Amino acid sequence: MVIKVKEDSKELYRSEYTKTTVYKNSKLSNLKSVNSFSQSIRQSNNLEFEFTNKDIQDARENTLIFSPVQFRLDQEKNLFRIINKKLLKVQWNKYKEKNRSGKNNTFLFLYERLYFKIDLGMEYDLMSNSSHISFFVDIYDRDLKVGDVIDGMSWVHTPLGLPLKIEYVVKQINGQELVLDGTVSLDEEKLSRLITDKQFQQQAKPYHFTKDFTIESEVRSVFDVNTGNLRRGNFSLKIHGRQEEIAEEIDSEISFL
Repeated sequence: MVIKVKEDSKELYRSEYTKTTVYKNSKLSNLKSVNSFSQSIRQSNNLEFEFTNKDIQDARENTLIFSPVQFRLDQEKNLFRIINKKLLKVQWNKYKEKNRSGKNNTFLFLYERLYFKIDLGMEYDLMSNSSHISFFVDIYDRDLKVGDVIDGMSWVHTPLGLPLKIEYVVKQINGQELVLDGTVSLDEEKLSRLITDKQFQQQAKPYHFTKDFTIESEVRSVFDVNTGNLRRGNFSLKIHGRQEEIAEEIDSEISFL
C-alpha cells in the first residue's frame, strides 16, 4: 500500500509525557507535561512537518515552548532539521529577557548556545524532551507491506549525549490504519564518529566508551492511511547501567483530540 500526504489535513493532538534522568545520583531531568498541539504535513521536494502548540499544563514554571516549529526531512542524513529558527530566536530572546537574572545567566548562555550555535542542538533537544518523536518516520510514497523494515530517525539523545536510532517494522496495514512497531538502539557508527571529535571528548562520560548500559524500548505509531497523519503513538524508553550509574525512563502517549 502507498501512503500519500493529504496536505490540507491539520490534526489536533493531546500528549502526555514524563521523563526522568539520573546519572551518578544527580537528577539531570525531571519532566512531566500534558499539552495539546496541531500538526500539518507538506510534501514538495522534501517532507515537512509543522507543530503548533495549543495549550500546556506543566509542573515547571516559566516553561519555554517554541511554537510553531517547522521540520524538514534531510534524507541524506536521515534526520529532520528545523527550518524556522529565525522565528524561534525571537521567541527565545523574549523568554531570555523576561527570565534573566544573576543566578541563571550561565543557564541562559548554555541553552542559547545549544539552540542556536551548535548544529542540530535544538533538534536533538526537542526530540529528546518532547512527545513529537512518534511522528518522525517517512512512510510516504513507498509501497509498504507487512514485514517491511523502515529506518526511523537518528538523533543524539540528551542529556546523556547518546546517539540513538529507531527501526520500524510494518505490523499491520488495512483500509484505515498503518501500524508500525519500533525499536530504539544505540547508533554504533555515530558513536564511533563522536568519540573521535575533540569537542565531544570534552563532554564525554565513561559510558560512551564502555557502552555498559542497556536500552529497552516499546514504540508503536499508528497512521491514518487516507490522510497520512499519525492517529496515535506510544513511546517508552529505558536506559539503565548499574556500573555506570545511569537511570533514564521516558513514557509518552499521543492521540487525536
